[in-house]
Amino acid sequence: MGKEFTSEREAWDFYRTKAGEKEASQNVEFFRKIFPAGHRNSIRALLRAFAEMGEAERKEFFRKKHYAYLRSVHPRAFGFIMRHGCNYSPMIMTEPPTWGEPLWAHCFLNSLHLMYICNLRARPTPIVYVEGITIGAAAYPMLHAWNAYGAQGRKALDWTLYATCCWNRYLGIVFTQSEYERIRQRMAPNKGDTVRSMFHKKTFPKLEPLLTEILASRV
Repeated sequence: MGKEFTSEREAWDFYRTKAGEKEASQNVEFFRKIFPAGHRNSIRALLRAFAEMGEAERKEFFRKKHYAYLRSVHPRAFGFIMRHGCNYSPMIMTEPPTWGEPLWAHCFLNSLHLMYICNLRARPTPIVYVEGITIGAAAYPMLHAWNAYGAQGRKALDWTLYATCCWNRYLGIVFTQSEYERIRQRMAPNKGDTVRSMFHKKTFPKLEPLLTEILASRV
């Protein structure tokens, strides 16, 4: 992890400067080190390891700065994402998104808004919402949300991290707009309620039965 930013556009512009190009090269090397097979590598085994840890072991492991963001994940959610999630490779952008800049550090809202806005018009392949874990050379392991083109699409449209997604691996569970609407009604039924990760410690226990029902209905 190198320079800290306050917006994704700031990150995009930085990586196109001389100093940024040097750091980008370092990110490439680090990505190759942790993922020798590149975007063919899966982080599923890592989530399995987290799921199989005891509470005390997991708590001690997450004291490390590199894994601090995972402290907010409900312990059962690691296994849930591992079992039901799919691998995604980033959709690498060649220019900043034409539809505007994402809210900084608000991946869940960004992905939700992008899905709703894009699906206002009928599309042959609707935009869907995906939530899970991302890990990369420029992102600490963390809960994260992104989009994809259709439930079968395996390219992560990561509006929130569009400048650095090329160095990220993704494992997440896809939800259609109608499925997410059911989840949102359970998680944040009132106007002004906080929309947070469905796998957060505070939300996963009350959402787990509904998520299980939604996934079972697809079979």
